[in-house]
Amino acid sequence: MLFKFLILLCAMIFLAFTKVDGSDDKIEPFEINKISESLYVIADKDYGTNIGVLIGDNGIILIDPMPGEGRFKDLNALIKKMSDQPIKYVINTHGDEDHTGGNDFFKKRGAKIVSGAILESERKTDEITLSTSIKSELINSGLEFAQVKSHSFEDLLIYHRESNALFVGDVFDNSWHPTFYAGGLIGLNGSINKIMSFSNESSNIVPGHGKTTNKHVVDAFRKNTVAWVRRVSDLHKTQLSVDEIMNDKQINALLQLFNTEKKANFIPKKAFRRFIERTITIVVAEQ
Repeated sequence: MLFKFLILLCAMIFLAFTKVDGSDDKIEPFEINKISESLYVIADKDYGTNIGVLIGDNGIILIDPMPGEGRFKDLNALIKKMSDQPIKYVINTHGDEDHTGGNDFFKKRGAKIVSGAILESERKTDEITLSTSIKSELINSGLEFAQVKSHSFEDLLIYHRESNALFVGDVFDNSWHPTFYAGGLIGLNGSINKIMSFSNESSNIVPGHGKTTNKHVVDAFRKNTVAWVRRVSDLHKTQLSVDEIMNDKQINALLQLFNTEKKANFIPKKAFRRFIERTITIVVAEQ
């Protein structure tokens, strides 16, 4: 009898700790990085997209709210613990699913969706028309924007002055190899020049994925990317196959320069091959 009672007691304690704000949704571990009194960066430990949470006096602005499929309620519950302000805007650094997947969830709860295309052109979209007043409100929240082309054709850099923090999306991924396929090396270089223009020695650079870092790491990322492209180009000119390029010692050493977290299995073989193939496409296009 005592044994059954102890089991029941343990179960009740477990359920109590899984409750969040009266709901039955269990919040799994998120990594939370407090950048300033008003700005947080949140990432699900498994999924990895960096989510910005900017808490203002009149509402919350989210950046790339995609904690992984099925995790939107968890993210929402976590944000409610941070502030009881409403979520007014969702801003996307680009249009990939792993950055925009939470748009509909938060739109249904009253948030307005803002993209780089809207900010630049103020044209009508299926989301919203960004009026002058909305744009002014975002700027008055301390945000500055720049649209660039590197990872996608509409990459958006988002800078918060008070926090000295810059969200760069997948222009710079601190956990993976470069994906500069929309803009090539020209686009990548222009984008990172813009990142440098926003940044100083104490700036927080928030990548699309991976740990928040500084401008020197981003500049090293650029130099390593240029070295990678040059090596692939040189080997491609000698008519080596993709398999032969994959076995090149210098290529493998360059690949590891992007492995900033020192993962044992950094890039699966299939992704390694695709990276070389896409790099060759860029090399051929820019010749």
